[in-house]
Amino acid sequence: MGRTCNLVRLASFALAAGTASGGCPFLSGQKDLGSRIGGERLLSGNNDHGHGGGADYSRETYEAIQADIVSMFVDSKDFWPADFGNYGPLFIRLAWHCAGSYRASDGRGGCDGGRIRFFPEHGWADNTNLDKALTLLQPIKLKYGDAISWADLITLTGDMAISSMGGPILGFCAGRQDDDSGYDSLELGPSPEQARVLVGWQLKFPATTTVNKIHLEQEATAPCAVNGTCELPLGTSTVGLIYVNPGGPMGVPDPEASAPEIREVFARMGMNDTETVALIGGGHAFGKSH
Repeated sequence: MGRTCNLVRLASFALAAGTASGGCPFLSGQKDLGSRIGGERLLSGNNDHGHGGGADYSRETYEAIQADIVSMFVDSKDFWPADFGNYGPLFIRLAWHCAGSYRASDGRGGCDGGRIRFFPEHGWADNTNLDKALTLLQPIKLKYGDAISWADLITLTGDMAISSMGGPILGFCAGRQDDDSGYDSLELGPSPEQARVLVGWQLKFPATTTVNKIHLEQEATAPCAVNGTCELPLGTSTVGLIYVNPGGPMGVPDPEASAPEIREVFARMGMNDTETVALIGGGHAFGKSH
């Protein structure tokens, strides 16, 4: 069942030149999803599970939202005080973890839908304490209502965090629509739905993947033969994490083994080496713990 992604092109509101010419970045690689396993979802989703949310991106609304986001960054709250008086790094993490569930094998994941608000994503170990970030954003979402979706707000807030700290921004593209549950993230696991994705992938691509090595009869209780060594079509090496184990492969801090694992797993998200280094090196340069 289809939902047309209601893209709102913001060429006139881009934070830097070059945003609009290639279309919205979060649609990259999606046009052939219909030929892939499960290609009926996510950017053209299932209306039975509550895709919705409009967008009013007049210049006035857009600039007002930006201003409120920047003010929020320096308005430290007692329930979760801002490190060094600025929430910016926390919202870079939120934006990345919302987007970082994307996998190129079947187009699932990503921030469209804003499902990081719901389980299973909400309960992933990698997303610990991001509920506080969502709580901090809630007054802005309530203020503007349907003028901006949660998914767009999370993404824009990540952009504004980098911009407010003096970093470069490629631009912002709107149109992500919210889901009202985590249903469309069940395929990301751990869940029986993920097992069915694996079975379908194996049947369609038996000669081109190593998924046939995975003991599919165990998938209802274990997402791959050994969690931490997950293969295509899964996007992560470790189900319940965004991409790889930050402690190293299987939790072993081995830089020589980490490098090829990071390259391979980030390639599953459609990222090249330059983008991966920018994300890991740049993104982790922000925040108190780094």
